[in-house]
Amino acid sequence: MKHTVFTLLVIGCLASQSSFAAPFDYLKFAVNNTLKCSHSTVDRSTAKAEYVSQPKRENDLEEARVKIYYKGFTGKSHSMTVDYRLGQLNRQDIISADVLEDSALTGTGKCPYFRDKKHNKDNWQPAEN
Repeated sequence: MKHTVFTLLVIGCLASQSSFAAPFDYLKFAVNNTLKCSHSTVDRSTAKAEYVSQPKRENDLEEARVKIYYKGFTGKSHSMTVDYRLGQLNRQDIISADVLEDSALTGTGKCPYFRDKKHNKDNWQPAEN
């Protein structure tokens, strides 16, 4: 009897943990989304991303800083540093980003979730990883 109760308890715990949302993959998003829309000619298969600062949550907002390394159209090595902010609206993840630097100096105005620096506001968009 005790063995059966213990087994049911373990199964219940495992089932309840599987319902939690997986953590957002900022590194994958940086290469597959940010690099794709800001530098569409870049070969993303050779790009790498790493955390400058790990994701941290404060209240309902999670923030992370990511550096993306990529080769430009001419083969020259470049990097860009991006601050991401992740929130939720109606149970859906939404994201906004701010490009802090981009050594290529081109293409950083095309992503719909990039911060509007002219009007000093975030452009929140659904976060699809």
